[in-house]
Amino acid sequence: MNGWVTLASVIKPRGNRGEVIVINMTTGPQRFLDLKHVTLIGKTERPAEIEDAWDHQGQLILKFKGVDSIGEAEELKGLAVSIPESQRPVPGPDEFFIDDLVGCQVIDDNNQTRYGSVVAFHEQMGSSGLLEIEGEVLIPLVKSICVKIDTAAREIRVRLPEGLIP
Repeated sequence: MNGWVTLASVIKPRGNRGEVIVINMTTGPQRFLDLKHVTLIGKTERPAEIEDAWDHQGQLILKFKGVDSIGEAEELKGLAVSIPESQRPVPGPDEFFIDDLVGCQVIDDNNQTRYGSVVAFHEQMGSSGLLEIEGEVLIPLVKSICVKIDTAAREIRVRLPEGLIP
């Protein structure tokens, strides 16, 4: 989605008042409450206003204005909750955008071995996700493994557990 930043992806309806469960790709409910206006993107683009956002048992729930039934919420399934790239905030120290990891070189922090570049990020329910490196190698995106992420330098320094990469 060139020119857009995806903040969440709608998984399914929740409850009977039009709420939806989303895969959250940002800092949490407050980010959505601060935004208010987003664009829902699928086969088409449509503006949407966030009425409410909250965490429930580890899942982010969004309520869009004018979506008031299970049926209306079902129509949102699979849509990306997005903002224009120009509205993306500047990340703070030790923060980054998942999209910015694609193309970064993965380098061993101890012996400088270059493993290749990140070709994709795979969201995992209940975990921090996986970086896919050239050659279909998957590396967990956790601080104990990815010890330094520098998107400006296009590098991710890693300390891999024995046996993770053959």
